[in-house]
Amino acid sequence: MNVGVVGAGPAGLTAAYLLKLSGHHPVVFESDDTVGGRTKTIHLGPGHHFDSGAGWISNTHRETLGFCSSVGIADELTPVDVRNHVHISRSGTLLKIAGGFAFQSGTSGHKLPLRERIRLAAWLAGLRVREHLYPGAGNLHLDEVRAESHIVECIGEYAVSAIFEPMAATACFTLSQLSAAAVRVLARDYFSGRFYSLAHGMDSLWKRVATHLEVEVAKPVRRIVARERSGVELVFDSGTAMCFDGCVVAAPITRVKEILDGIELPPWAYSVRYAPCVRVYGVRIGSARRADVYPAGLADEQVSVSRSGGEWLFGPVPRGHSAAVVSAVGRLAADLLDEPDEKVEKLLWERGAAIDPELFGIDCCYSVEVVRWPEAMPVFGLGHLKNLASWKQAPPVVFAGDWTSSPSIEGAIRSGIEAASQFGKATT
Repeated sequence: MNVGVVGAGPAGLTAAYLLKLSGHHPVVFESDDTVGGRTKTIHLGPGHHFDSGAGWISNTHRETLGFCSSVGIADELTPVDVRNHVHISRSGTLLKIAGGFAFQSGTSGHKLPLRERIRLAAWLAGLRVREHLYPGAGNLHLDEVRAESHIVECIGEYAVSAIFEPMAATACFTLSQLSAAAVRVLARDYFSGRFYSLAHGMDSLWKRVATHLEVEVAKPVRRIVARERSGVELVFDSGTAMCFDGCVVAAPITRVKEILDGIELPPWAYSVRYAPCVRVYGVRIGSARRADVYPAGLADEQVSVSRSGGEWLFGPVPRGHSAAVVSAVGRLAADLLDEPDEKVEKLLWERGAAIDPELFGIDCCYSVEVVRWPEAMPVFGLGHLKNLASWKQAPPVVFAGDWTSSPSIEGAIRSGIEAASQFGKATT
């Protein structure tokens, strides 16, 4: 079969790669001028880059790790420390979270209450024993329960701001956006153990995969039409069109739902939304301590700071230099999406300095990058996992992407695997 693939992110490239291995003839179309989707890497100089989107792979991401091996870049996996530098800022005082379980701040002895530490450990053990990492089993009875209510009931109130709001912010969410089922998926991943990045950037995997495929970049699809008898027609910006026996739509549903013609979606798909994220990355000559800082409270306008000197921070930091990233999620990120760079830089750095007394001044930076992700992560709100579990897809048009599986690179890859499997082996 000739299969058109809309989107050259992890989901689309995974589907196309497997379709080709199954004997089909996929062609991938990407609106951006490069592949990788939300794994985009900004290269600032030799040995210096910034992963502006997805920043790490977990050891639970079996399909992602398998993909790295299959295309020959497993030796580029670089261990990164995601959890052990987390601090909570309370009135300008930083309280360190040791491995996600207990506060430590010098000798002052700030700790998560003993009762909550015990209940958190039991809750996490329950995830490992009873739950599956991805939707479809175990979690669905909690899919209409709010995440915060579930955490307060099962662990306690202090754990909400001390553990789970920072955890959600690392994935570009605010806790109020998630169902209890979704936060359990996120927590199983976050507390899994080991994390990796890729030595040459998170998009290096997808650039390698793309070399095995026919990919046309800077070619936006403006209409996806179900043909009267069979197959699909893709209409491009130029007005030209191509016909295919089938199609994998691997782009955010918020972008494609208005260009579908004669292709039905379940009613709930039209209400799917994404969480935005806006980031400012600054690098200077000089030193800085490694820390990830999150405020206590202000969940709807969450700002966080990550800083490091001469080591890894969303990519390698040159020796003798230090870098910082100030990130906004929630309502603040949405408000900043269309603002000029100068305003975003100033406002976010000021917000960052308010929670992190050690954040260096942006005026000291010799390079500053502003990154906007209107669709950083799909929101797995109340009922989303149940909707996915009951959705049955079939050719000629199949949808893929993290919104159809779980909010991670692994979820996107798994959705691509599922999409490719819908077409089966090519017949001769």
